[in-house]
Amino acid sequence: MDIEEIIRFIEDKDFEINNSWYFHATSDNVDVIKNILEEGIKSAYLRGEKPNHFNGKYYISLYQYNTLDNGLNLWLDKYPKIVINDIEPLYADRTKLNLRRIFINTKVPLRTSELDGEYQQYLLIDTRKFVALGYDLAYIFKDIYCSDKTIKEKLQKEKLQLLKDIIFHMHQVNSQLPIYDFYTKKEINKEKVLSLHI
Repeated sequence: MDIEEIIRFIEDKDFEINNSWYFHATSDNVDVIKNILEEGIKSAYLRGEKPNHFNGKYYISLYQYNTLDNGLNLWLDKYPKIVINDIEPLYADRTKLNLRRIFINTKVPLRTSELDGEYQQYLLIDTRKFVALGYDLAYIFKDIYCSDKTIKEKLQKEKLQLLKDIIFHMHQVNSQLPIYDFYTKKEINKEKVLSLHI
């Protein structure tokens, strides 16, 4: 099967996007995702790590879904993301960017960001607030620019294997979250993904 056939095979049902959902981009590291599924999303402070983004030490970066073709969405679409509901994060106001250095690593609820549309949640997001996992497979495949067909196919297989590994770990931690492809607006069938021979 080629990549388009694989996507049609593993993506079944349509789903509706809820405007109250927030998104937290994770990474391509399966262990990071597994840890989030088990323990929730933790701030750098709770993880015992140095802060390395606009959210600083005590806050977690979040975004709301929108259809703008901006840098924020382009960045967010490339990574697995946790879909979250029923929280009240603070808006990180870009117009107050001059205050960023003062408040970034404090608990003060005055939040700023260099990106439009960022929100920040204090300390921890519990797993009970998770709605789904987002993995925009169709976008990821479209975004792999490579003139060498062999290298492109290898990269596509790596992304499929990552999805398969994520699903395997979801089963290990007994996570029943659906996986949504926000690019195609389809739910990914986890059992079909596990049946693929990559």
